[in-house]
Amino acid sequence: GGPGSAPHRACTPKYAYHTTLIFYFNFDVHADAASRQFVQRLTAAAKPLERCFRRVQFESAKLLPEEDKYPVGVSLMFYRLLLSRSFSRRFDYMFWMESDVQVLKPLWLDKVYEEAMFPAHFWIKGSMYRGDQWDGMPERHPMQWDVMQAYAYHINGVGVYRLGDADFSHFVRAAMKKFPAASATSFNPFDISIWKVLQEVVSPAVGEGQAPSTDNWNIFQRYGHCVLYTDFVWNLGGNVGAEVLARARRSPGVYLAHGGTGEFKSKAAAQLKEEETARKVKQKVGA
Repeated sequence: GGPGSAPHRACTPKYAYHTTLIFYFNFDVHADAASRQFVQRLTAAAKPLERCFRRVQFESAKLLPEEDKYPVGVSLMFYRLLLSRSFSRRFDYMFWMESDVQVLKPLWLDKVYEEAMFPAHFWIKGSMYRGDQWDGMPERHPMQWDVMQAYAYHINGVGVYRLGDADFSHFVRAAMKKFPAASATSFNPFDISIWKVLQEVVSPAVGEGQAPSTDNWNIFQRYGHCVLYTDFVWNLGGNVGAEVLARARRSPGVYLAHGGTGEFKSKAAAQLKEEETARKVKQKVGA
């Protein structure tokens, strides 16, 4: 089925020729024998999904030790992949999937492909927060909610992204520059940073000597339709009430849920995490 899933049938063969499965790692998967053995085991584990893809590939971000922490590492990995010219020459869209995604319905890969194909052009398609952890927060914690409003409506990182679009790449680079992933003073995951930059097109941050202008509005008129909320994946964040996940399962258009458990649901994902930890310990001992 996939990371965090029950054993669902993932696809029909009709889209397989057009899609590639990429396992993307923080470390160099070809650096040593242990890493290569890890890839071999993962390839074997992914065997049931081969019918769904034209090919299976492995990519490495090769993060430095000081980069390999959350949210710095995952944000740098995202930026490097999305802005890679060689990557965008091979693909038009990518679906960014993380290890805590739960599969709720069969044929979820077919649904992802169809989401990428319609409409004909967009930049981001994903989910806002659909959990229940923030219920009542504006009334109980108004000051905290005032801060959170800058990103409360952001589209979560698990979603479909356009590759090779010069205008979108411009906004992504602006997010990297204004909200550095490696900031020592701020929490800047890539999805929130991109959202903040896109929103400042319409309403720049107060206190920076800026105000909404005709130029801001014109930019939003041109690009607003490229940022789309969707229902095929729900962002549930950390722990949520059981009724929220049950509602996602009942909803006919919802195929995936991001988070919602506070822990790995997939034994495979937990095993991979354990093996990666063991590999890092082995490397430190060897050093």
